[in-house]
Amino acid sequence: TRMSKTFMDDYGSDFNSRLSTFMKRRKDVSPDNLPLSLMVLTDVAMANSFRLGDCADALTTNLCDLASNSAVKEVRLFAIDTIALLVTSHFLGTSSTQKTK
Repeated sequence: TRMSKTFMDDYGSDFNSRLSTFMKRRKDVSPDNLPLSLMVLTDVAMANSFRLGDCADALTTNLCDLASNSAVKEVRLFAIDTIALLVTSHFLGTSSTQKTK
């Protein structure tokens, strides 16, 4: 039998659970409205946030370009929130996928 869910559905669900604290702040952004490439980029960047010093220029440039050029409001908001989350977690020295108190 075929599964009713697609990879995108499964990944979006997992991504949403990893970002549940982050997403609660942003009621107007849902993973359903985000492109898979942005979710994967965010996921990988968050898992490697301790390396932000090595790739911050390229990552923030791409996210800023996406935020300023996307026609989709949710994508723009999520890109900017991702930058804020990564910078904050880098300065705090924590993995941004860990829940903060």
